[in-house]
Amino acid sequence: MALTKLGQNELRSWLRDTGAYSWTLDADGRVGDCEFWPTLTGQSLVDAPTSWREALHPDDRERVRAAWNTAFVHGQPYNVDMRILCIDGIYRWFNVRASPTRLPDGRVAKWIGLTMGLNDPASTHRGSRGVASVADNPDTAAMPPAIARAARAMMDWSAEELSKRSGVSVSTIRRLERDDSAVSARRTSTARLLRAYADAGLRFADDGTAINGVRWSRNRR
Repeated sequence: MALTKLGQNELRSWLRDTGAYSWTLDADGRVGDCEFWPTLTGQSLVDAPTSWREALHPDDRERVRAAWNTAFVHGQPYNVDMRILCIDGIYRWFNVRASPTRLPDGRVAKWIGLTMGLNDPASTHRGSRGVASVADNPDTAAMPPAIARAARAMMDWSAEELSKRSGVSVSTIRRLERDDSAVSARRTSTARLLRAYADAGLRFADDGTAINGVRWSRNRR
């Protein structure tokens, strides 16, 4: 089936499963549709128009600004790689591209864009193994509170919902998410949580000692 025959929800689902997110801006560059941004970065859509650059790596901001200004002023396609600070506190590489659609008189009507995750050599160097290995390994790496909170926020699950899906008690989940907790969750509990998240489409990275990242899997359902 041609992509043009897919419905809006079907197309978004297909893009999401291929690791891409769609977005639109109006002719003046104001955000139209960018539903994925809060989940990816933790920024609200209300603040995004003025604060989105703060989510970029400091070394990329000027380059990205210059590339966008050139594309916007001349009405040309936009294509740039950048590092975005994700909701779990880790910078990851994305390719961001957009093209303008035009009115019959040639003026720009709006911009349609895609944000696509890229393989991050730095993450590979850190020893990213992925959820399948850490979830199935009895010596599962520890899950920091920030990652635990980020994962549950990405799924928009209550502690009770996560408990039901994982078999881990609500009290353990809440303790795992507390920065001031003096007691770590057992590795078996962490493994159960990881499996529940993996079944729902999250993927984790670890360095062998602690989990240091979480993102959507290409196989997210």
